[in-house]
Amino acid sequence: MIASLVFEFEPLEEGIVKGAGGEKVHGLLLNLVEGINEETSEILHRSDDRKPFTLSHIRGAEQKDGNIVLELGKIYNFRITILSSDILDPTYRTFLLPVVKKKVLRVSTILIKPKRFLLPGKDNHTDVANSDYQKLFNESFPSSEITLRFLSPTSFRSRGEQKVFPEPTLVFSSLLKRWNAFSSVKFPKELEDEFSKIRVTRYSTRTELVEFSNYKIIGFKGMCSYELPKTISDEAKKQVSTLADFAFFAGVGYKTTMGMGQTVRVKFNKDQEVTRNENL
Repeated sequence: MIASLVFEFEPLEEGIVKGAGGEKVHGLLLNLVEGINEETSEILHRSDDRKPFTLSHIRGAEQKDGNIVLELGKIYNFRITILSSDILDPTYRTFLLPVVKKKVLRVSTILIKPKRFLLPGKDNHTDVANSDYQKLFNESFPSSEITLRFLSPTSFRSRGEQKVFPEPTLVFSSLLKRWNAFSSVKFPKELEDEFSKIRVTRYSTRTELVEFSNYKIIGFKGMCSYELPKTISDEAKKQVSTLADFAFFAGVGYKTTMGMGQTVRVKFNKDQEVTRNENL
């Protein structure tokens, strides 16, 4: 089972959070779970690249000089996705504990209090959803055209260099790696050979600088469309299409546990754009 959840909070004081808040949200989540569920805490603290979750930036806040401003009396939120059933149930249980809702937490140096945890099956919200790997695969169809919208700055590290363009090989290799890390429905490694055949047909992106405590990263935001040629089999097209749908949960690129790489597939129906939510 995989899921997308939303954490709403209210500041107890006004203040400024450096960057877009993804790094501080990461610290908040780890501190929240620590001491309540040690097993989940250990998984979330993994230092390798198999982290089974993603986080968005803080949403709903005013941006000023590359930072975000939190004001009294306003409600903000961030999105959490869980990619492994190992921590899904423990995370649900943690969020539903009465003691958690009474906790005073910190985003950076700013005191906050939780307002609501929006969970699949319990709350109706465009960013709240669940699925599983088999269902994603079963519901996907072979497609010759795929469009992705990169909602938060997205970046890649390739051969020691930073890449800020949605190259097909980088995008779909990132998704394949996460899919095979957590899914029981494994895709063949040879699928990567097909990624180099995928062509970018149109794109509209811009770069944006993301500030962290000790460094800065440039990422791209915007939309990119891809064409899969006839030489790619229907089975491979179905797998690539599945990965595109998986992007809503998995994110793309690196620093996805700190707000970067939030991505959603854009689908078109009778000349009308249809997507989950452009404001993830």
